Amino acid sequence: MIHKILTGAAGAVLLTAASAAQAATLEVAITNIQADTGLFLTPLFVALHDGTFDAFDAGTAASAAVEALAEDGIAGGLVTQATNAGVTAGVITSPGGFAGAPVIDPGETATLRFDVDPATGRYLSFLSMIIPSNDLFIGNDNPLAYQVFDAVGDFTGIGPIDVFLRDGWDAGTEVNDNVGAAFNAAGGVGTTEGGTIAAVSDADLTTLLSQDTAAGGTISFGLGDSIARITVSEVPLPAGLPLLATALAGAGLLRRRRPTRG
Repeated sequence: MIHKILTGAAGAVLLTAASAAQAATLEVAITNIQADTGLFLTPLFVALHDGTFDAFDAGTAASAAVEALAEDGIAGGLVTQATNAGVTAGVITSPGGFAGAPVIDPGETATLRFDVDPATGRYLSFLSMIIPSNDLFIGNDNPLAYQVFDAVGDFTGIGPIDVFLRDGWDAGTEVNDNVGAAFNAAGGVGTTEGGTIAAVSDADLTTLLSQDTAAGGTISFGLGDSIARITVSEVPLPAGLPLLATALAGAGLLRRRRPTRG
């Protein structure tokens, strides 16, 4: 009976260790590196995928999910799209921000951990709305731009991703005239544009300058400024887990080899 219990325990730990070897925990962090008077970011949508999840493409009309994020900071449609495709996805929110809206203020950092299979979660995609704007956002239109794991499942040690304002995108869904822009104190109703996704222009960014925000501030920044830094780090397994698995596996092997008494 003891032999069976020990063998079963060793087998269970080995299975756990094998599963751990096939999975990884990543911590994704976003820092809004604008100055105090700068722009805000809505909660960051993150997807870890095999390279086939493509949230948007420049030169094409924004999907309903991208429009919802670009105009209102709502990431639910993108999360649904990703999970329906079997993609690991989530939304990184900030504990601060406006009342009732966990946006990422200038100077704030927000993090979230993801359990991911390196074989199916090799690449990182992200999107976040720039506020207060009508429909500007940051994100990568190339799903292969940021490789987190290599072909054999090893973490690449991907460096920080620095996102500049001029790296942003105009969703082409609402005219950038500040009217009806989310978190703009002036309010109003935006005008539908019916365009396509395009790289943000200096003219788009200039419309954001001197806006009064719902937080009571006035927006000021440089057109060449960066807005976000995204980092990805691998969370290591507890130090004793591989050793424990080896020890219990060894105990099971020794008991199987011990001759039985007649």
